[in-house]
Amino acid sequence: MLWLIALMLFALSGISYLAKNQHKIARQKQYLYARHSSYITRMQSLIDQLPEQYVPKEIHLLLIEEIITHLQSQWQLFPHNKALPKYIKVKMEQREQVLKAGRALSVEEFNADDLKRANRIRRRLHQLCRFTERAVNLKKITRPEGIQYIHTMKSLSVEIAVAFHMALAEKALQRGKSKMAIYYYSRGVNEYAKYNPHGRYDGKIEGLQNTIEQLKSSERTNPDKEKKKISSRDSTRLTIEIDDLQRRGFSRAAF
Repeated sequence: MLWLIALMLFALSGISYLAKNQHKIARQKQYLYARHSSYITRMQSLIDQLPEQYVPKEIHLLLIEEIITHLQSQWQLFPHNKALPKYIKVKMEQREQVLKAGRALSVEEFNADDLKRANRIRRRLHQLCRFTERAVNLKKITRPEGIQYIHTMKSLSVEIAVAFHMALAEKALQRGKSKMAIYYYSRGVNEYAKYNPHGRYDGKIEGLQNTIEQLKSSERTNPDKEKKKISSRDSTRLTIEIDDLQRRGFSRAAF
């Protein structure tokens, strides 16, 4: 009789252990699924919030491939989830569309009221550079390729900042505020000077400097009677930088 009771207790303890273990496995699978979902959301936000004209085609393809990989990992965790194969198919179709389509990178026009849009795009470009650096570290792309793509995106970020400052300068000139225009043109020169690989922007810097000198000469000839202090609030807020990549192995000389 005692051996029967002992056997029953052993069986109950075994069932309890299995139940706890299954619960632990289920929680771990849910945790992993959530991590994949978080990563997919971040990658998709880069695709959704960055116009294609700012994203190198190869990086766009890599983003989609990363999403597909994580969707497949989720499917392995929950093979009975009928929605995941559909999402994977959609992403594979998107990949084919991007692969077949052409891609020309360019900076859109900005006006003096586009501070938030300019900052948003530059912030996403910064995140895309971080993604590219990680892809290099994981050997998903070669280092020379990564440097090339980061160089391209850094240049686009600079050109966005300059385009915004030029819009502010033009607005100032339209209002007859030449001193304010000089300030914004100078900001444009500074943005070009921050990242000017192999003298890429030397000609544009010289052109802006000539414009500044012409405006200063005009100021000396016809001094502005209004001594209003220039507000740099909008201009100085456009400060999203991506130079910290250099501290993690992508030196300025490499570009």
